[in-house]
Amino acid sequence: MRAGPSSALGGSCAAGRPAGARGARPAELQGLSQRGALSDGLEPGSDARRAPGGMPQTLSSTSMFTPCGFSPHLHSAKEDDQGGLIFQDGNLASASLDALIQHLIPTTDYYPEKAYIFTFLLSSRLFIEPHELLSRVCHKCVEQQRLDDPVLDKARIRKFGPKLLQLLTEWTETFPYDFQEERMIGHLKDMIDRIAPCDEAYWKRMNQLLQALNQKLATLSHGQEGIVKINAAVSDKLVAFKSKPPSIQREILTVCSDPYTLAQQLTHVELERLSHIGPEEFVQAFVHKDSLDSTKSCFNEQKKTSNLEAYVKWFNRLCYLVATEICMPAKKKQRAQVIEFFIDVARECFNIGNFNSLMAIISGMNMSPVSRLKKTWSKVKTAKFFILEHQMDPTGNFYNYRTALRGAAHRSLTAHSNREKIVIPFFSLLIKDIYFLNEGCANRLPNGHVNFEKFLELAKQVGEFITWKQVECPFEQDHNIIHYLHTAPIFTEDGLYLASYESESPENQIEKERWKSLRCDIQNEVIALSGMIERAGNKESTVLPINAKRGPTAVYKKANPINHIILKFQTDEIIATLGEGAFGKVVECIDHNMRGMHVAVKIVKNVSRYREAARSEIQVLEYLNTMDPSSTFRCVQMLEWFDHHGHVCIVFELLGLSTYDFIKENSFLPFHINDIRQMSYQICQSINFLHHNKLTHTDLKPENILFVESDCVVKYNSKMKRDERTLKNTDIKVVDFGSATFDNEHHSTLVSTRHYRAPEVILGQ
Repeated sequence: MRAGPSSALGGSCAAGRPAGARGARPAELQGLSQRGALSDGLEPGSDARRAPGGMPQTLSSTSMFTPCGFSPHLHSAKEDDQGGLIFQDGNLASASLDALIQHLIPTTDYYPEKAYIFTFLLSSRLFIEPHELLSRVCHKCVEQQRLDDPVLDKARIRKFGPKLLQLLTEWTETFPYDFQEERMIGHLKDMIDRIAPCDEAYWKRMNQLLQALNQKLATLSHGQEGIVKINAAVSDKLVAFKSKPPSIQREILTVCSDPYTLAQQLTHVELERLSHIGPEEFVQAFVHKDSLDSTKSCFNEQKKTSNLEAYVKWFNRLCYLVATEICMPAKKKQRAQVIEFFIDVARECFNIGNFNSLMAIISGMNMSPVSRLKKTWSKVKTAKFFILEHQMDPTGNFYNYRTALRGAAHRSLTAHSNREKIVIPFFSLLIKDIYFLNEGCANRLPNGHVNFEKFLELAKQVGEFITWKQVECPFEQDHNIIHYLHTAPIFTEDGLYLASYESESPENQIEKERWKSLRCDIQNEVIALSGMIERAGNKESTVLPINAKRGPTAVYKKANPINHIILKFQTDEIIATLGEGAFGKVVECIDHNMRGMHVAVKIVKNVSRYREAARSEIQVLEYLNTMDPSSTFRCVQMLEWFDHHGHVCIVFELLGLSTYDFIKENSFLPFHINDIRQMSYQICQSINFLHHNKLTHTDLKPENILFVESDCVVKYNSKMKRDERTLKNTDIKVVDFGSATFDNEHHSTLVSTRHYRAPEVILGQ
């Protein structure tokens, strides 16, 4: 079997089947997958549709949908006399946009069904922006109820007002993200201002509505910020052969050894992330905006699918976390123990109804770096694993899974506790179903009508999901476990293969070639900073900072019998890449052995001509340090240098931006004349010092003149009509002595970077 994380919103994480015998389904799995289908909800004409006082009682989303189609509450006894609404077998099938908007608007004796409200508000954003829809609804209400009249009909308004407030309440509760826009709030307040004179209770209802909306938006915003912070703190790209022992890098079994507890905490994470996904994100994920009015261009509002995308990323992370935990242990007995642990966790997820975590765990265990560990798998009791795979088998369009999902959904509808209400679907498959529903049916019919029948089916699928995500998790939260799930470092795919090959050697030529290639790539990308560790007196370790795309700084530590690349937190820490060029790169580091001093490290490629140039630069820098130890003459100071496996590494004091970069960030506005005078004086002072010591820089340019500090004050320039940056400190230093030569040495006749050479020099060539 091969399965992997979901790579896109529309992608399906289809789990295949590994070799091996299938076991019998256990009793608890049989019972769940053979339960009944979804209930039909309330019947037409049920008294439950009306609340005391004659106010329409809108149906809950759990009763809006049936297994055979949309709720019968959308049935109508007559067609619209004015045309525009088309019914088939009593169901609304299609209509013009204007007719659908009119059908949404309540009157003194009419209120739209909840199913219709949800379906239309969900799908209407394909044709009209929410703020424009609310504006048109308000305008029609003003016209129909004559709210602009000098004297209002209070009796009529008292019948109409509660229905309007109910519609606005349902909109804010179901699609709260729509009201992050000020225009939406403005329309709300405008309508209340018009009906409030008839009954002061409307003001109270309006305040309650806005308070509930603000509270919900604040809760959603807080949750989103939390996810962003978690994602920023996660080390998702740890490229390494192995992990350090639990003293620095803990393993899952040291955090939680009970499968049921971990399944509960995974359910916490799933429900928390699901709670932030708005129903509109399913529509916005795939569908292009489509204007029904040919005189208007289709608007291109930016997709608002960040919560949906974050949830897909969580699924991918869980896949890689499972694979990482399996590949980390050095002994196959330990790896087998981790596999059996995750099998038990997956089974508990199934029993809870958490199908998304179940599929992520199965996918992680079936990633190639894990599935190739034959010696490890030989120690595993796989019967339970094969049963779980059978449940998630993609054969027959995931028939087994869909049967189990229907059973869980039925259990949820008849549940008496939140524990029984939990249904967390395999999310990538849900997305795929919605995607193909959208692709398989047109949004509009040939006559220009909205294909409402299509959107009824879309609303059915999304409505079920909305019901499931609103369930409150009944399990006690363990913050340590959840923190680990969110922040534990994970291997990349290359890192997984490297760890896998270290655990069990390659068995064929293809694997051997891949292993060789990966090790070569790591050696090329991981550059050593051994001098920093040696300063700390640790002669056994050598720093290997990993490219930012790969992961955090690591240490290659010699240990018997296995070499480990481990996370490094206490010695030197790479902050950022300051620049790259043909020679190599310059990175900013924190030296924790020098009280957290920030330094710049120039790392030169292991190429002969670059090494020679680096040796020459070191010779010049050592001479300058001797002649000007206090850096009075504005030449950059080298702190130290070292060589590791052919990579020459030079450690400098950390400076600010170059003069060119500062101008660039200042929109290429010129420096103030006083700043230019001060900088010019310092440059001349530095050049005079070099020439006095028989040195020529040969490559002076704005990029090689750096500010000691590039802090600045930003003020608005009224003449230029833009912000302008003014330096706080104009102190500079000359850097990059890689091309510098002594007068008595042989050197090339080519001087300076080509596009900075004087015209007469270029023409003379």
